[in-house]
Amino acid sequence: MASSSSIEMEKERLTAEVAFKDSSVVIRIKRSLPDFLQTVKLKYVKLGYMCTCDNITLFRYVVLLFLIIAITLHLSGVLVLVHLHHYELNKLVSLGAWTTSSSYDELNLSMIGLTSSAIVSFFSFLYWLNKGHNKPIYLVDFACYKPLDEQKISVDGFVDMTQNNGAFLDDTIEFQKRISTRSGLGDETYLPSGITAKPPRLSMREARAEAEAVMFGALDSLFAKTG
Repeated sequence: MASSSSIEMEKERLTAEVAFKDSSVVIRIKRSLPDFLQTVKLKYVKLGYMCTCDNITLFRYVVLLFLIIAITLHLSGVLVLVHLHHYELNKLVSLGAWTTSSSYDELNLSMIGLTSSAIVSFFSFLYWLNKGHNKPIYLVDFACYKPLDEQKISVDGFVDMTQNNGAFLDDTIEFQKRISTRSGLGDETYLPSGITAKPPRLSMREARAEAEAVMFGALDSLFAKTG
């Protein structure tokens, strides 16, 4: 019994033993559910939701849902009327006041027409739902924003600017050095003029000017290409 219980405990958790010179350390790793808040970034989930479920698509799905509910309620009411009509027909036939052939033919024709119209409406709505996603989109031209040559800065120049700023600690400067050398940025990287200025101009006006330069510069280049 003791051996079986120990085997079950080993199945439930993973134990790793790491031996050192003087003592040993036992690391126990418990199996648990993954933390999706740490493994999945919510901004990418929101971006995918916005690309697939825009307002028009949600409106279409809501209309489709109400259409299905209306058709279901209508068909359920028709079935109740069919049962009542069938009961009344049996009473009339038993009394000899109505013939069964004409009444059942009319009832079958009404049911066939109702079912056909419901099917046609449903598939027509599905076609209209998917029609907007099949429109071709053509890329005529594209343009990228290219700043002025005066805004270029090398990696060494960025490191010197960081050291001469005086607002960073030594650990922060070393971290920025490692980031600059390992990030893949070359000596023709551009920085905004507000950052490279001495002293730096860190204000909302400079941030707005940077955003306007990027957006309007790219649009002006694109309009110049396409006419």
